Formats: sequence, C-alpha cells, structure tokens
Amino acid sequence: MDAKLSTTTIRRKAVQTLVPLLGLVLVASTPAAAGHDSLSCDPPEDLSPLFDLLHEVTQLLFMAGVALGTAGFILGGIYMMLPGDDASQKGKTIWKYTLFGTVLVLSSEMIMKAMVDTLSPGIC
Repeated sequence: MDAKLSTTTIRRKAVQTLVPLLGLVLVASTPAAAGHDSLSCDPPEDLSPLFDLLHEVTQLLFMAGVALGTAGFILGGIYMMLPGDDASQKGKTIWKYTLFGTVLVLSSEMIMKAMVDTLSPGIC
C-alpha cells in the first residue's frame, strides 16, 4: 500500500513541478530580438520550405486534434452512461486523457511558433 501511495505522490509532485516549469520555458523562450522593428520579417529563401512545412504540420495537428478530441469526449460520455462503476471510471479516465491530449494538440501552433522564434531569433 505504501509503495502505491508513494508512486502516486511522486507522480503528483512531478506534475505539480513540470507544468509550471513548462509554462515558464514557453514564456521565456521568446527571444528579445523578435521584438525589434528593424528586423526583416521574411525568412531566407532557403529556409522558406522549412517554415511552410512547420506551418502545414501545425495546421494538420490542429484539425486532427479537434477530430480526435471530439471522438474521445463522445466515447468517454458513452462509457459514463453505461451501467457499472468500471465503465463509469473508464469513461472518466478517457475524458481526463482526452482533455489533456486536446489541450496539448490545440496548443501545438503556439509551441511551434515558440520553437521557430527560438531557433531563428534574427527572423521576425
């Protein structure tokens, strides 16, 4: 019983530590050079396909996230309506993981923008 309690406590502490740390990293990763008006906002010609690819990937993840999130919430709701505690608990678990995954996928555009800004501080 103590081993299960300690594993749960460790997981909870890890989440409580990592979530604010991830937020801090995302906020602090915007380079100061991107705020200058004197910089050109056009990527170099040789990097243009990379930026186009990153944009298309984030758009694809956004559309897939909406579709999978909707399907996950529907499936979780169906499980919650089924009789029995096991089905209801499984439905709640599906909802929890679907919510976490949907937030992650829907924030992919923000994450990719932060990565692009960090990797290319000389580009607007």
